[in-house]
Amino acid sequence: MKKKNFILFFVLGFLVIFSFVMLFFNSYPRKEFYDGIDSLNEEKKVVVASFYPIYIILLNITDGVENIKIENISKNYGGGCLHDFQLQPTDMKKIEKSMAFVINGAGMEDSFIEKLKENYEKINIIDSSKNINLLHKDSHIWLSLNNYKKQVENILEQLSKIDTKNSEKYILNASEYMKKLEELKFRMENELSKIPIEKRKIVILDNRFNYFGKDFNFETINLSKHSHSHDEGSNAKEISSLIYKIKTDKNIKSIFVDSNSESSKKTAESISKEVSVKIYELNSATNGEKNKDQYLNSVEKNFKTIKNAFNIL
Repeated sequence: MKKKNFILFFVLGFLVIFSFVMLFFNSYPRKEFYDGIDSLNEEKKVVVASFYPIYIILLNITDGVENIKIENISKNYGGGCLHDFQLQPTDMKKIEKSMAFVINGAGMEDSFIEKLKENYEKINIIDSSKNINLLHKDSHIWLSLNNYKKQVENILEQLSKIDTKNSEKYILNASEYMKKLEELKFRMENELSKIPIEKRKIVILDNRFNYFGKDFNFETINLSKHSHSHDEGSNAKEISSLIYKIKTDKNIKSIFVDSNSESSKKTAESISKEVSVKIYELNSATNGEKNKDQYLNSVEKNFKTIKNAFNIL
């Protein structure tokens, strides 16, 4: 009997000790566990874009980088340029807490940028227009593929200095994006070169597309080369002058308007009643979904529109 009790006591004791040993090993701090906790607790770094074209560049440069959040401060503005845009107090605070505030520059953010600098001196502001030559002080620089590539380079350079930890990933991402931009430009140059020089004339009611014309050696004809708002009414004298230009130049067959500008569309319709021209819409890439390829898609769409207008198969 004593022997049976001893065996039973021994077995129970072994099971108790074994249970404590397993509990100890299961609760032992593991590197993978704490690495996961650190990752969860690490606060995301926010980079704020002033508007959509800059937002798309940032999506590409920071693609796949952990704990980086990209925000578009003007996403609820209605999709367009920022000439009349004003920051709200909540916007100011969001920018103040960000790792960097990335702007188009070239005058696009003039309606609020100086006030922001005065109130928040320590903000890291990245100006993407550095060393870009402007046409008639026109701030729509992203509509030139050449300028847009420089914007990517400028943002990459400055963001890498601010966030050195992720600079290698930024450089790799930017390199991949630049290849896509260069491939698109190469295709466009080859196709558009089929248009004879004397026929490379485009009437664009929105002066923002003048950069596109310069890239591909087109003569761009506008109602007003110095207008900054796509919603400004065009006076009768300007319209009359443009109609005369179209009537007397046999190489002008089309009118191009910004797809976001209802006023330009109405003006184009009025002109088309006076002269025999077709109306085509171009995309200024100032709004869209959260898609890092959206700028490429917009330029590709414009490319197809131009080819259609000039009968390039």
